[in-house]
Order: sequence, then structure tokens, then C-alpha cells
Amino acid sequence: MDVAVFISSTRNKIVSRHIHNIVVTTWIADWLHTLPFEVEVIWPARWNLVKFLYLFSRYFPIDIIFSYIYIEVPDVKVRPRSLAPTQPTASNFEITALVDVSDLILW
Repeated sequence: MDVAVFISSTRNKIVSRHIHNIVVTTWIADWLHTLPFEVEVIWPARWNLVKFLYLFSRYFPIDIIFSYIYIEVPDVKVRPRSLAPTQPTASNFEITALVDVSDLILW
């Protein structure tokens, strides 16, 4: 592999992770900042389409964030001959996708 390509791809991955962290931090700060307003105004209101869409758009990203963490953070397993962490496999992604779909159906 060419060194320039390796450096470029590594830099892009680091920038991508930083941007993701910024977005998640901003979302959490916004969620905490507007929670008192939501409890006062939205929660006592009777159920209708607008309330459902608001709460769905407000709380569904929590599931997305936890799914992303589950996929991105490797499972650390100690093997008799190796202490290296194992990488997530496609089966982890499939399980997460099925959990997300089941959450949507049951919710």
C-alpha cells in the first residue's frame, strides 16, 4: 500500500470519528437542555400524531447511538494464546439490525 494513501485514509477515519463525537455531544447537550420544556409541555399532552412524531424523532437516535457503539466497539475476549481484541463480525451487525427492527415493531 502506498504511504500517501495510508496516511490519507487514516486521517479521514480520525476526522470522521471526531465529527461523529461532535454530533453526539451536541445532540446530548440539546436533549438535556430541552428536557424540562418537554416534560412541561409535551408529556402532559394527549396522544396524537404530532406527539408521536416528536417523541419518535427525539428518542430514536438513542437507539441509533447504542447500535453504533455496539458495532464499533470490539468485543474484548482473552484467548489462551493471544490477548488481542477481536473485531466485530457481520453477525453482530445483523443482530443489531434485527434488534432495531424489533424495537420499531414493538414500539
